[in-house]
Amino acid sequence: MAEKKTARPLKGFYKCPFRECEEEWKDFESLKEHIVETEHGTKDMLVKCPVSMCDGSVECKLHFDWKNTKFLRIMRRLRKTIDSIKNKYYNLTVEELIKERDTIATIIKSFVINGSVTINQEEFFSCRVRGCNKKYKALLGYTYHIAHYRHSLAEMITEYSNINKSEIDELKIKAELADEKYINGFNLVDVEHKYSPKHSFTAPLEFKNDFHNIDPKKDKFISKKKIEYLDVSFVAKYNAPLTENSLIHKLIYKGEVFDSKTAKLAFGMFFYNISEFILSVYFDNQSRNIFVCSKSSKVPDVLYDFKAHPSRIYTFDTNLQLIKTINFDYGAARKIVRSCNLYHFILFKDGKLRKINLNDGSCLEEIHRDGIVDFELLNDDTILCSDGKRLYKIKNNEIIHTSDYLPCAANSIVLKQPDKEIKPFMFTKKQTKHDNSKNLNNKFYVVNDDEENKMLNEIREKLDTYNIYCTTVEGEILAFKEDLTDMISVLYSFTSKLLYFPKFDVFVITDTMNNKSKVLTVNKEFIRTHLFLENNIHCSSVVFNTIVSGGYDGTVYQSYFNYNKVKNTELVKFHRSGSDLLMLDHIDEYAVLSPREGYDYSTLIVDVLEYDHYLFIFLSSGIILKKLIKN
Repeated sequence: MAEKKTARPLKGFYKCPFRECEEEWKDFESLKEHIVETEHGTKDMLVKCPVSMCDGSVECKLHFDWKNTKFLRIMRRLRKTIDSIKNKYYNLTVEELIKERDTIATIIKSFVINGSVTINQEEFFSCRVRGCNKKYKALLGYTYHIAHYRHSLAEMITEYSNINKSEIDELKIKAELADEKYINGFNLVDVEHKYSPKHSFTAPLEFKNDFHNIDPKKDKFISKKKIEYLDVSFVAKYNAPLTENSLIHKLIYKGEVFDSKTAKLAFGMFFYNISEFILSVYFDNQSRNIFVCSKSSKVPDVLYDFKAHPSRIYTFDTNLQLIKTINFDYGAARKIVRSCNLYHFILFKDGKLRKINLNDGSCLEEIHRDGIVDFELLNDDTILCSDGKRLYKIKNNEIIHTSDYLPCAANSIVLKQPDKEIKPFMFTKKQTKHDNSKNLNNKFYVVNDDEENKMLNEIREKLDTYNIYCTTVEGEILAFKEDLTDMISVLYSFTSKLLYFPKFDVFVITDTMNNKSKVLTVNKEFIRTHLFLENNIHCSSVVFNTIVSGGYDGTVYQSYFNYNKVKNTELVKFHRSGSDLLMLDHIDEYAVLSPREGYDYSTLIVDVLEYDHYLFIFLSSGIILKKLIKN
């Protein structure tokens, strides 16, 4: 008699409910940690089958039939669960917070003495929390502030460090708070307000992980106290006229001089000086290595000047530890792109494109084309490149498509490949119907509605399928079909730099003639430009839901968006005096600097990139800075 077989039970898993995320976990606690620590970039969720080998799911938002109300209830419960995980409160008393946390304890005990906070009431009621410095005319305003305002741990730590002229170890603070998730702000609640020398401080500190979602309108303060302790006198010593390009021998920050090759600065910042000029940078997402390409000359790179000379590529890890250095004789590396087979295509100064093994520097293949000025790599290792005269598509080292001759010499190529889920961007409104003065190629003329619909709609429909863009030395932006058989002029301006952001599906262009940077939006609805920054930018990177840009003048900006304006914040500014580099990050320090004519090539921001909440800034003069950045 045949033995009866019993079915093996299917093992269940906790799968991440967010669309496109395929992570699964054996226990619910691991899933909770994943949801809290991962930025999924979407609010769309699915009800997924818990069986590991099954990819079945239900998209509940499409089922508004009464027969499927049970799925809607599941989705509602799922969303509530996710919200409860991501918005969990952590309530700690002062004693619990400072226990075994020496750094945090020292800071809090500087304004919470014997369990109480002393309010100095002269003309205003001032908040005593370090880093806040807000003051109110009425006791009611102060009371509301204490009850509702969520203070920043980062600002508290920064102010305490500045006042005491001491360096705070950011990594040590992270370790002290490692047992909690995303504690970055706190409230003071139930504080007794009495007109006496001491006021009780009996309630716990309330922690929440979404500090940056606080509504500032709910906390209307009169003024913010100026930080009087900040000494900016050292800045004036470096107010010298612009001199010829130079490498950096000393870095000055907050008056302290650093003359070593690498050092740790205050507030969790690090720097590395390679003592060579940097031409380009590439971050490999797979290996997590940073490739820094240096050159031997201090003269700015000239695009159509093809020369072979000794150069180096430095390989760093994300802790700015030097892994290796590889020497080349092809000239400096202008651009690096990773190929599908784990090697890298590198365009060198001699105008040749080569496939290089960056483990040992060996050349695996050389593309049979001279005088290449720029290139991009498609998904299947198909090369898109230009010699300035035409665009070429090359596969297996053979040209498969060639464009017509360009109206003038090309200087860059950009691929328009938006992400699957595009983040909403601020510039989404059409031009009004009453504004019938259209701008095509910066030539203004009045057209009627019929002409507009016929001409503009035709161009927009075409451009929606064109994903290859290039810029010319005359500032024109051209778009091409995938097979390079058609060419459309998108914009004729003074464009010298074209950057594309797949996350937002927009371009950022630099207009060096007018010293402005603009956002260019190209889609089925409109082709429009909007002011982005009153300065020329050389590089940009998407950091969280903002754009961080590096300028020709040595300034790094962070841009925040909403639906009607851009808010630009200066993160850091570099100023060179001879071989000394001044790093500034406060508005009072900027005010001491005297304006200069022209740009200093030594402080040009070559590239900016973000990894693991750190911003990496690369200067032309060989300085690499690693800086914590807020989410």
